[in-house]
Amino acid sequence: MKRLILLNPGPVMISDEVRKALLQPDICHREIEFTELLARIRKKLTTVFKGDHQHTTVVFGGSGTASLESVISSVVRTGRLLVLSNGYYGEKIETIANIHNIDVHVLKHEWGQRIEEDELDRILRDDPKIKYVAMVHNETSLGILNDVSCVGKLVSENKKVFIVDAISSVGAEELDVARDAIQFCIGSPNKCIESIPGLSFVCAEKGELEKLRSFPPKTSYLNLYDQYAHEEGLGERSGTPFTPPVQAFYALDIALDLLLEEGIANRRKRYASAAEKIREGLKGLGFRFFLPPKSMCNSLTSVIMPRNITYKTLHDRLRKKGFVVYAGQGRLEGKILRVANMGVLSEEDIARFLSSLEAILKQLNKIPIY
Repeated sequence: MKRLILLNPGPVMISDEVRKALLQPDICHREIEFTELLARIRKKLTTVFKGDHQHTTVVFGGSGTASLESVISSVVRTGRLLVLSNGYYGEKIETIANIHNIDVHVLKHEWGQRIEEDELDRILRDDPKIKYVAMVHNETSLGILNDVSCVGKLVSENKKVFIVDAISSVGAEELDVARDAIQFCIGSPNKCIESIPGLSFVCAEKGELEKLRSFPPKTSYLNLYDQYAHEEGLGERSGTPFTPPVQAFYALDIALDLLLEEGIANRRKRYASAAEKIREGLKGLGFRFFLPPKSMCNSLTSVIMPRNITYKTLHDRLRKKGFVVYAGQGRLEGKILRVANMGVLSEEDIARFLSSLEAILKQLNKIPIY
C-alpha cells in the first residue's frame, strides 16, 4: 500500500519502534508473560495520568468508546448524571447515558463555546439529585481544550463523582487525575500516546472501583468492576476476563516507554510547535479558523470551509498527494476541515502538506472566499 501521512485525529502515525513491537512472539494471555506485560502497562498508564497510590488503571480490548461506555454504564447507578457538552463527543456521552436509561441532565453549549463555570456551579448547588459529572477534555470534533482543572475543583467542592473523557488528550495535554479530583478518566493509545488502535483504558480511584463490587452487572464485556477484579487478581482467575488483542499490548508497552522517555511536557511542546506551523501555513493560504487561538488544543486545528471550495475536493486531492485530512462531524459535516498533528510527524511532513495544499489551490485557481 502507498504510505499516507495521517493528519486525522487517530489512528496516528507511529514510530518504527512501536511497529516492530508487533513482531513479538505469540503468547497465551493466560500465561505469566502476558500477566507481566499487563502489569507493566497498567503501572505506566497510571503514571501518565499522574495518578498516585490511590489510583490504578484498567485496560480494555476495544476503542475509547468501549471504556467510556464501560464507565457510564458501570458507575452511574443512583442519582443523576450531569453532562457538560460543547461538541460531538459531549453529545456521545449523553447518547450512551440514554441507551442505558440513566437519569441525565445536559448542560448544553454551542459547539466550540467555552463551558460556563458559573452556570455549572449553580446547577450543582441547586440540584441535589446530581451525583456524577461527565465532560470531554479535548473535544476533538472541534479541537477545543476544555478546562478540566477548573471544572474538577467545582465538582470536588460539591462532592460529586467526576468522569472525564481524555481519549484525545492523555499523553500530550496537561492532565492530572489526582490534582483535579477525577475519579474515572478514560484514555486511548492511538492518539497522543502514539500507539495502535485496539485498546482503551480507565484510570480510576481504587476506592471508587471497589464501590462497584455490589452493583449487579448491566453488561458482560464492559463490566468495569469485573475487568478490574480480573486484572487486579482479586478472584480465582487473574488477567483479563476475555481474550485481549495481545499484539496491541506489545505496541502500547513500547509506546509508553517512548512517551515517558520524551516526557509529557516535551511531547506537548512538540505538538504545540507542529500545530503552530500548521496554523501559520493555513492562515497564510487564506483559511479561517473555527475557534479562537486561546481555545485550541495542541493537537488539532479546525478551519471553516470556504464557500467556493468543498471539503471533498480538498480531501480527495490531498489524498492523491499522500495526505489524509478529516471532515467535520454531525452538524459540522462539510462545514469544517480538521487537520490533526497527533502522532509521529516530521517538520518535513508538515511542510509538504502545506506546499501540497498551496499547489492544489493554484490548480483550482482559487483563493478561499468566505
